[in-house]
Amino acid sequence: MAQKSDEIVVPHGIIFNWGEYLGKRVNYILKHMGYGTMTVYPKRGQNANDDYVVFDYTDRDILFFVRNGLIVEIRFLTKHAEKVFNLGMGMTREQIEAIAGRPNKVMKAAEIGFQAPFEHVWAYNDMEHFDFTLEVLFDDRWISNQINIYP
Repeated sequence: MAQKSDEIVVPHGIIFNWGEYLGKRVNYILKHMGYGTMTVYPKRGQNANDDYVVFDYTDRDILFFVRNGLIVEIRFLTKHAEKVFNLGMGMTREQIEAIAGRPNKVMKAAEIGFQAPFEHVWAYNDMEHFDFTLEVLFDDRWISNQINIYP
């Protein structure tokens, strides 16, 4: 199970805590991720409070959502090859549970605004697992295909 700390230590080394990006300014993204294949675009919400600027790193399949100059959400998409707190794309719910434990909340993806190919969502938000909310999105076969983190 992942632990609350600045870094996660596993048998094969240290994994960076992506949660450290949350709440940081935009220049933190650029300092650590560079410009690479990044594109920047606005994402409009239903009202001004729901508007974001998205930093899209296509080559790594990562989206950073920025509001008022601060990183407020990170999404690791289907083709993201690296592990996120030892969790990866293409894992089964049993594999996710073996690593992260039971989720605090199990929902239908549509309940939080996601559509196909997303079907199920497991949310870890009890602060015993992580210092932020972590969501694992699954398809209809219970295969993980996106991970989101936010405060």
